[in-house]
Amino acid sequence: MFAIISHDEVAPEYFCMRIASSEIAARALPGQFVMLKTQTESYDPLLRIPLAIHQIHSDGISVLYHVVGTGTKILSQKKVGDAIDVLGPLGNGFKVTKHPEALLVAGGFGIAPLYALAEELHKKQKKVKLFIGAKSKAHVIGAKSFKQLEVEVNIITEDGSLGEQGLVTDFILPHLSGDVTLYASGPNAMLQAVAAITKQAKVATQLSLEAYMACGIGVCRGCAIKTNDGYKMCCKDGPVFSADVL
Repeated sequence: MFAIISHDEVAPEYFCMRIASSEIAARALPGQFVMLKTQTESYDPLLRIPLAIHQIHSDGISVLYHVVGTGTKILSQKKVGDAIDVLGPLGNGFKVTKHPEALLVAGGFGIAPLYALAEELHKKQKKVKLFIGAKSKAHVIGAKSFKQLEVEVNIITEDGSLGEQGLVTDFILPHLSGDVTLYASGPNAMLQAVAAITKQAKVATQLSLEAYMACGIGVCRGCAIKTNDGYKMCCKDGPVFSADVL
C-alpha cells in the first residue's frame, strides 16, 4: 500500500495522481505501467486498473487517467493521504535509441505514457517534437507541461478547435527525414496508420499498444496480440513493441 501525495483534476474527468513509492520509482521506465486496485467491499470492480506511468519522480510516480467506468470513478474519489494498492512497474517500456531526434505522436489519451519518455529524452539531450491528435480542444491534455521540457508541440484536432485541423497522421510524414526515432501511443487504428507511414519512410518506430488487461503479468493471456513472431502478451511482452514485429 502506498500513500497518495497529490490528486488533481487537470481537465474535466481527467485526473493526475501522484503516488509515493521510491521502490517503484527506482525501477520504473518510460512506457511501463502499473495496476491499481480500486475494489470495494462488494468486490466491484473485481479487476485492477492498468495505468501508464505518466511521470517518474525521485519519491514515486504519477499516473494520468480518464474517468470512464466504475473503477476510475472510485479512483477519482480518492483523497490525498489515502493508501492505494499498486502493482508495478510492469511490462516493457520505450527504448531510447542513438538517434539525435525523436518524434512523439499521441492520439487522444495516448499522451499518458509520453511525458515520462519526453523527460528521459530531454535528459539525454535529444531534439524532441510532439504531435498531439485529438477530437477537439477539450480532449487535448498536458500540452503545456511538454513545452517546459523544450519540446516542440504540434496540436491537431479533428474539428479544428485548436491547432491544425485534420488527423495527426496527416502531419507527421514531412518530419520523418533525418536521423529520427518515432514513438507513438494511442488507439490501435491510429498506431496502424503510423506504422504504415513510418515503414514507407524507413524510420525506426516504437508503438505503445492498448489492450484489455486482467492480470498485468501475462498469466491470464487475455491481452494476446498477433505479431510476426507469433502471439505475444501486451502486458508482459509489451505494451511497447517495435513496429517491425507487428
